[in-house]
Amino acid sequence: MPGVSKENIKVRIEDTLIMKGEGQKDFEDDELGPRYDFSIQPPSEKSLLVLILFFFLVKL
Repeated sequence: MPGVSKENIKVRIEDTLIMKGEGQKDFEDDELGPRYDFSIQPPSEKSLLVLILFFFLVKL
């Protein structure tokens, strides 16, 4: 999530993997910074685990 620090990312898992993030404004005249709202409903628990590991390992 470009423009969003790790502290501003929320990850929630219920039946769906939900990732939300909000970044800081780039310029003072900007009304909002970057926002992300992403969700995936995986076909199985194993797929969900693989997806979570992929997202976090890519960011390391």
